[in-house]
Amino acid sequence: MSAILGVQTHFSFHWGVSSPAAWFTRAEALGYEYIGIADHASLCGLPEIVNVAAKSRVTPLYGASFPLGNGNTVFAFIETRIGYSNLCQFITDWITTAAQRFSIKKKEAAGLVFITNDSESYRTLRAAGVETYWRIGPVLTAPPSEIDPAATLFVEHTKLKLLK
Repeated sequence: MSAILGVQTHFSFHWGVSSPAAWFTRAEALGYEYIGIADHASLCGLPEIVNVAAKSRVTPLYGASFPLGNGNTVFAFIETRIGYSNLCQFITDWITTAAQRFSIKKKEAAGLVFITNDSESYRTLRAAGVETYWRIGPVLTAPPSEIDPAATLFVEHTKLKLLK
């Protein structure tokens, strides 16, 4: 499986600049099978993403990203309808909470899969029994020693740096 994960579109205010259509076109041109679109604490682009995905050979993974104050990020991707509902509630809680610390209970995380490069968030999620993976890549550090190598994902993002 080849995938590009954690893509932000122009629906990520002050962050993403490319449309969902541009991302799907580029991912398809580069031979990716999947694209994980995760705008910042938002599912606003979901209707457009669904429409673009219907015309693409690239399979979408829907989610949201939660930038942490330390420069790291937690990505949440939807697996089921319950996951969609849980992610909507989590986004609402995230936006309305001033602290914006990443903490979630197993029941609240049902139907979601998390990917992060933040040690504290990883430990918190795993301790709660939530399906979580460690994100590594060309510019990201190796996981801390307590992280099981089977729970790591290599996320290459250098190919998609420049979209026009």
